Amino acid sequence: MFIAWSVLPPIAIFIARYMKDRMGHNWYLSHKWIMLGGVGIFTIIGIVSVEWSLNPTDSVLRFIGSSNHGIIGTVVALIVYPLQVILGEVSNALWSAERKSIPWWDKAHWWLGRAVVVLAIVNTYLGLVEYGAKVIWIVGYWVWIAVVVFVGFGYFGEVQMGGVVHHVATDSSEEMVVVNPTR
Repeated sequence: MFIAWSVLPPIAIFIARYMKDRMGHNWYLSHKWIMLGGVGIFTIIGIVSVEWSLNPTDSVLRFIGSSNHGIIGTVVALIVYPLQVILGEVSNALWSAERKSIPWWDKAHWWLGRAVVVLAIVNTYLGLVEYGAKVIWIVGYWVWIAVVVFVGFGYFGEVQMGGVVHHVATDSSEEMVVVNPTR
């Protein structure tokens, strides 16, 4: 689950936030398949692994309702993540090269994505604690999160690459332009 929710999403989000102008349409394909294929497959592997490791004579709620970690994981994996995938597909289907601003459905996809990542970060920590991880693993996890946020997004994304990139049309041009107030 660490790979599914603490490694792959930051890569896919970094691509979507900062790489549009460098990757062309491939930013979307990369973002989509990392999130859909990578996160989806690793989440399924994680859930199956957890279920196989639990006593099969327990109730159906052995994972889903077993703890805060199980409850949050279930909500993320079976409700919020699928909604986010659907919203991403809707955003792509409704995308227009002539748009003058960023539509609400794109913004909803961004904010739901942020919420699911925060839930996943908290839930990974809860999972480490629940399953008795040594302090070194918990500290290592938070160091990883700090490196991703401050070095990956903060330094490389915002400072080195100039910040988030959006594509909108302008009145004076038929071509798409990159809109980024910090560039």
